Amino acid sequence: MSAAPIDHARTEDAELAVLGAVLLESAVLGTLAPMLEPGDFARPAYGRIFSAMQALAARGSIVDPITLGEELERLGEFAAVGGKEFLSELLDVV
Repeated sequence: MSAAPIDHARTEDAELAVLGAVLLESAVLGTLAPMLEPGDFARPAYGRIFSAMQALAARGSIVDPITLGEELERLGEFAAVGGKEFLSELLDVV
C-alpha cells in the first residue's frame, strides 16, 4: 500500500495557520517548539519566519507582527519572506 499523496495546498494552509497563531498568541510557540523545527516547513520562507519567532522567544521578547518584522529586518530576511503585507496577512489566516 502506498502513502497518500501530499496535498500541498492543505499543507501550506496549515503552515500559515501555525505562523498566524503564534503571532496572535506567542505562548503557542512554547507548545510547538518541541514538535516543530524551521526545516519542517514546506516553504523555506515560512521556516525562516518560524526561526525568527523562536529567536525572539529565546530572548524573552514578545512575538508580534512588529517585533517579528524588526527581527526579520535585522536578519536581512524581511523582504524575502514577503514583508509587511505578508506578515499582516498571517493574522487573517487564523
